[in-house]
Amino acid sequence: MSKKKIYAMMALVIVISILGTGTLAYFTTKALVHNVITSGGVKIELVETMLENGEEKPFPEETVSGVMPGQEVSKIVRVTNKDAKAWVRIRVTEKIKGGEDSENVLSINYNLGTAPTQWTQKGEWFYYNSPLENGETTDPLFKGVKLAGKEMDNDYQNATIEISVEAEGIQFANNENFDTAWPSGKVIQEAIY
Repeated sequence: MSKKKIYAMMALVIVISILGTGTLAYFTTKALVHNVITSGGVKIELVETMLENGEEKPFPEETVSGVMPGQEVSKIVRVTNKDAKAWVRIRVTEKIKGGEDSENVLSINYNLGTAPTQWTQKGEWFYYNSPLENGETTDPLFKGVKLAGKEMDNDYQNATIEISVEAEGIQFANNENFDTAWPSGKVIQEAIY
């Protein structure tokens, strides 16, 4: 075989290789997909207000003083949902400092019932009967606290009554029933005031 034929065959092989590579590249494709998955959240806010001269205002952070036996103090307690659909519950505890510790000193009229805008008490917790969507607020658990009248004798002068309100929220997703939604011993989202 002559050198010309060898060079011609080599050139032909190179040309076929280049064309084959170009064709291979022509039928090849590449794609990149970037997926982001974000989990939901539970965020609630405990809202305490009071009526003053017929207007609802934030409940004062400082002590309400000068309250006399038989007097009612306006204290409106609600919960607002700030994130994904959620169930909410509230626990209220009372403590008397100075004076005899008596169950008859303080009365709270709770908004209990089976209506969707009412609360159900189970043990020490009050459960709102409906889940809250983002931005929704419960109806009040209660609107006031009243001191007993005749039952409060001089032993209660200058006594301090502390009312602690604790709220918790848990996701509605996969927890359609508030009775079974709450894990025992675990706080999901807590707001204490």
